[in-house]
Amino acid sequence: MGSKTFDIWRDEKIDIPWHGSAGEKTRKLDITWTEKTEITLAELALMIKSTARTTYKLELNANEIFNEHWELWEDLQSRTRTNDVTSILRNGLNVFTATLLKDFFNAAQAIATFDLILTLGYEGEEPQPPRPWYEKYIPFTIGGAGMVVGGLGIKTALERREEGRERR
Repeated sequence: MGSKTFDIWRDEKIDIPWHGSAGEKTRKLDITWTEKTEITLAELALMIKSTARTTYKLELNANEIFNEHWELWEDLQSRTRTNDVTSILRNGLNVFTATLLKDFFNAAQAIATFDLILTLGYEGEEPQPPRPWYEKYIPFTIGGAGMVVGGLGIKTALERREEGRERR
């Protein structure tokens, strides 16, 4: 059984000014696996520190995973939470949405700093993020360039052949 870790956010900050009421961050992560891979565990770990009188929510693919509230006396307290998301994780594009909300009577600036780490346990082939778009098209680019060069070579050879016939 193998394990792979994906850093969704590292030292990410949501900052709400005194006159605002909410802040949000979204991150898309594309993870693919084949039929030969069986995901045995998908666990999200959240490490967060927030100012008082705020609520932090985290959603994965529109499913609420974490919902943490800080009361007035809990200013800047750190929390660590984990949750199993095996049934929610998709083969393909996964959307993480972090939202920080201020309480109605909170007139101060609200700040949350957090880390979110996804750990996959699997059997079989290793799950991979897809290749960047430019890597997908390298074989086609090389093949197309070869066809252009070959075509120009044939065109030049035919033109020279015609010039040779005209000289005779």
